Amino acid sequence: MTAKSNSLTKSDIREIISHLEDSLTVLNRRSGHMSAGELSLKSMLGALKRELEAQLRNRSEHEE
Repeated sequence: MTAKSNSLTKSDIREIISHLEDSLTVLNRRSGHMSAGELSLKSMLGALKRELEAQLRNRSEHEE
């Protein structure tokens, strides 16, 4: 599979990152033990957030 150009704008990416941060905050506030599914979700949301942050940094560097 070949990579296609990203159709998300920088604004779109920032908005998604904001929502991911909100979701992670909810999970981090949870007291007690997390289920395997909750831990998996938290991990996936964190990974997606880091990937989008990297894409945003790369776009900013290429625009300079």
